[in-house]
Amino acid sequence: MNQPPPLGNTLAALLQALARAADRGDVMVALRRALITAAPLVDWMMISEESTEEERVSSPGFTMLEMDQVADYEAGFEAGKLPESYNASEFDHHVVFPVWDGHTVVALVSAPRSDITPDLNNTVWSLIQVAAGTLRSMDLHERLITSEHHASVGRLAAGIAHEVNGPLAFVLMNLRTLEPRTSGADQQVVREAIDGAYRIEQIIRGLRVLFRTPGELVLEKVELVDLAVKTARIARARNLTAPITVESSGPVYVTGDQIGLGQILLNLMTNALDAVNEQGDPQVVVRVHHEDEAAVVDVSDNGSGIRNSLVPRVFDAFVTTKGKRGTGLGLGISRSFAEAHGGELTLHDTSSGGTRFRFAMMADSVMPSLRPSGPTYAGSPPLESHRKPKILVLDDEAALVRATRRWLANAAEVTGTTDPQEALRLTAEYDYAMVLCDLNMPKMSGLDFVRELRERDDEIAERVVIMTGQIEPDLEDVRVITKPVSPETMRELLNSIAAPEPSQPPTTATKIG
Repeated sequence: MNQPPPLGNTLAALLQALARAADRGDVMVALRRALITAAPLVDWMMISEESTEEERVSSPGFTMLEMDQVADYEAGFEAGKLPESYNASEFDHHVVFPVWDGHTVVALVSAPRSDITPDLNNTVWSLIQVAAGTLRSMDLHERLITSEHHASVGRLAAGIAHEVNGPLAFVLMNLRTLEPRTSGADQQVVREAIDGAYRIEQIIRGLRVLFRTPGELVLEKVELVDLAVKTARIARARNLTAPITVESSGPVYVTGDQIGLGQILLNLMTNALDAVNEQGDPQVVVRVHHEDEAAVVDVSDNGSGIRNSLVPRVFDAFVTTKGKRGTGLGLGISRSFAEAHGGELTLHDTSSGGTRFRFAMMADSVMPSLRPSGPTYAGSPPLESHRKPKILVLDDEAALVRATRRWLANAAEVTGTTDPQEALRLTAEYDYAMVLCDLNMPKMSGLDFVRELRERDDEIAERVVIMTGQIEPDLEDVRVITKPVSPETMRELLNSIAAPEPSQPPTTATKIG
């Protein structure tokens, strides 16, 4: 009988094959060939992610993938323990070897128990370790590619936001200037144009999800039921697998970042839709409610649930139940957003089938009367004082300078220029209550402009407000507002600089005689 080649030769051949492997399937093929080479007379069987349903069902270790023993194997690997019980396990007179990729058991190798000698047991384990190392390297490479992809998309999104917000700013300013000067059908046309521009603004704001961090929150009053309904429409547009039912007994208000909160809900709903993809009666239910002082959103589905071994790591980066379709980033990012809001995102019991995630954060105790959820139809933002403050506008976009002057004409004395040097001269000659300055200008940046002012007059430098098309600028020691500037934001600025009305001296009466 021919003797199998020495282990060293088999390992060398396996390493050569693994060096040519393009994906995980190639790794499994190379491992199978190495096992056959090491023991050609053994009836080897292997099941993995690439195995057909027939292969999986016929394998002696098939049920192990669905059993709690997998959690024991993975716990042992994570703890760095490799006792005999983790090397191989007996199932129906077969020995089953798990293949661990650093995250989970991705494949099972089995052979008749009678064929596995102690030496062959060690050989099999050595071959599996080499293959598993390649799987871990591939996993790291995929993570790096995914990370760079997200960074590239983020840079692209930030660039689009900046370029679009500039012209959108003066479009909205001009429309808001025109709106109160028209009536009837003409005013309706202008308002529809404002609606369209506002929708563009919201789309651009939505790009923040692609390049922001959970620590960068823009806080506002948010009604979670309305947000859940809108988010469900977006999730359904991406995946028509199942209807999404949003349940609530009334409005639930919180103070938070609408984009970040929407990202949490969208990720949970998308995962739920993916989970019920193959169910005969798919169900996804979103329940928004109060629980004590908390606002709670439960997202549940009737899918197959999450494997027990993955439950402790479900929020870890790059851990996914979707195979190659998932990045393993969504839940981790969502939990970060939840914690940035002072809340929590948790996975609840899945033993009865299906999955239920819960997001909870502090609820607002009173119904807000803050910014509207739709576009604001307004001309010049009104002042709480009838005295007009002097404002200087500096922006390299001449159309925006003109639009700002028109928009604020009834509320302030506005001077505008596109030249930073002229703006420096004007600030030396006139006492401006506020200077609205663009951030990115070709001749001088907004920050350089502020530095020039501080060298000459720190008081006037403190009156500068930077305007930028960037949605999340990282600036310190200077106030920043985002283009397009909303009427609410401009009204707050104007009221903060409005000169107080001169007070009348108290009336006195003197009695003579």
